[in-house]
Amino acid sequence: MKQIFCFLFVLCIANSSLCFSQSIDPPEVQFVSVNPYTNQISVAWNASSNTNVAFTRVHYVYDKSTIIKGQTVEDIYENADDTLIFSTSSYPIFTKQANEAPLSFAVDVYTTTNENSITLDKYHTTCFLSNTTYECAGGINLSWTAYEGDNVSVTAYEIIEVVDANTEIVIGNVASSQREFLVPHTHMQLRRFFVRVYIKHTNSALYVSTSNLTTSEYSTGTYPTFLDIETMHVDTAQNIILYMHCDSLSDFSTYLVERSFQNRVHFVAYDTIYAPKHASHFSYVLPHRFYVDSLFFYRLHAIDDCGTILTTTAIVNPMQLYVQDLSPYEHLLSWHPGLMWSEEYDGYRVVRITNATTETYIAELSVSEEVLLDEITDYAIDPKICYRIDAFKNRENKALYTNSNYACVYKESSIFFPNAFNPQSAIEENRVFKPKFAYIAGTYNLQIYSRNGSMIFESTSIEKGWDGTINKKMAAEGSYLYTVIIEMPSKKTIHKTGAVMLLLHD
Repeated sequence: MKQIFCFLFVLCIANSSLCFSQSIDPPEVQFVSVNPYTNQISVAWNASSNTNVAFTRVHYVYDKSTIIKGQTVEDIYENADDTLIFSTSSYPIFTKQANEAPLSFAVDVYTTTNENSITLDKYHTTCFLSNTTYECAGGINLSWTAYEGDNVSVTAYEIIEVVDANTEIVIGNVASSQREFLVPHTHMQLRRFFVRVYIKHTNSALYVSTSNLTTSEYSTGTYPTFLDIETMHVDTAQNIILYMHCDSLSDFSTYLVERSFQNRVHFVAYDTIYAPKHASHFSYVLPHRFYVDSLFFYRLHAIDDCGTILTTTAIVNPMQLYVQDLSPYEHLLSWHPGLMWSEEYDGYRVVRITNATTETYIAELSVSEEVLLDEITDYAIDPKICYRIDAFKNRENKALYTNSNYACVYKESSIFFPNAFNPQSAIEENRVFKPKFAYIAGTYNLQIYSRNGSMIFESTSIEKGWDGTINKKMAAEGSYLYTVIIEMPSKKTIHKTGAVMLLLHD
C-alpha cells in the first residue's frame, strides 16, 4: 500500500545544520516524461543498493536556485526499480501543470534509521513544448526547453505531428543542441505536436522521454494544388508571354517570377504578378523582350502575403531560332528546342512570314530535326522575310503549342525595266513590257503614255505588263514614256520614269 506525505525538503549548502547524511546510496532516476495525450507525468528510477530502505520518496523540485527546494509527491514503501505515473492536477503542490511549464523531479530513499540519500540536486526536468503560429505560411514555430537530467545526455529530438485519431507522424529529427523547428502550414487548421527525446545514460542505457502536446489552430486559406506554365509564346514584337494554368479554388493569387541566366540552378527574383483571384488561367508578359543568345530560364512560385512559397511551376525557357542568309533566294534555319513541357514535343511546324502579316507553313518536321533550308521562289514579296518555329504537343487531350522568337532576313529590293520590247518576238519574255524584279511588294501602279501625253495603259499588278496594244489594236512603232510608283509595306516608295521602244519587226 502506498501512502502519500507532503513535506517541504531543502537541500542546503554544505555545513548547514539542516543537511542530511549523504552516506546512503541513492536511487538513480532513469527519465521523467509527459504523456502528450493525458498530461500524466512518469518518473522512472532504479532502486537503491541499500538493504535497510524504509521507503522511496518522489520529489517535485520547484526551486533550483542557490538552495534547491522540493516537495513530496509520493512515498512508496518499497525499494525497487519502479515508475510512478500521476497527474499533476491531482496534487495541490503544483502551481503549473505539465502542459504549462517544464517540471523537475528527483527520487531519494529513507532508511529504517531515518537517514535519507539527499538527491534533490540529481533531478530530471521534462521537455516543455510550445508554439508560435505566424500569420501566414511562414508556418508554425515549435520551440522547447531542453531535457535535463543527472548522468544523462540528450542525443536527439524527434518532432511528432499527431493527425486523425492519434496517428503519430515523424516530421523532423534535430540535434540535441536545437530548440526550434519550423513546420509549414498545410490545409489543416488544427495541428497537434509533441517532442520525443532520446536520452543516453552514462552507463550507456538508452531511454525515451516525451514532451507535452501543443496545439496550433490557424486558418491559412485554401492552398493551390497546382501551378502550371501551360505554354509560352513570343510575339512579333519579341515579347515573351507566359500562359498560366492555376488552381481556381485557391485563395492565393500572388506569384513570384524568377529567372536564371544560362543555367537552372541560380535563380533570382525577377518580378511579382498579382493575378485575378480564383482565376483558372491568366497570361503574363515578361518585362524584357526576347534576345537571341540571352538564354534565360524562368519559373513561377505561388506565394502568400509573407513571401513564403506555396507551390512552384516547372522551369521553362523559350525556343531560339537563328536564320542565315545564304544567297538571294536561300535561307538556312536552325533552332534550339528550349524547355517547355516535361514530355517531348510531338513535332515542329516552320512558318514563313512575308509582307508583314502573311503566314505560310512551309514544313512540318519531327522533333529530331532542328535545321531547314528554305528556298524563295516568289519574289513579289517585301524584302523583310521572317520565320518562326512552332512546337506542338497534345497534352491531356488538349492541343498546345509554344513558339520561338521571330528571326528575320532583309533582302535587297530591285526592279529593272527593259528599254525595248517586241510583241512579235520569238522569245516570250520579250513580248510584253513589264519589269524584272526581286523582293518588291505593296501597291503597284504602272502607266504608259503616248507621245502627246495621253495615258494609253495602266496596270496595278507587277505581273501584268503592256502588250503593245491600244484598245486591242497594235500601237504604232516608236518610243513611249512610262512611270511606275510602288508603295512598299515598309512605307518605302519606289518611283521610276523612263522611255521604252515598241518594235514591230524582228
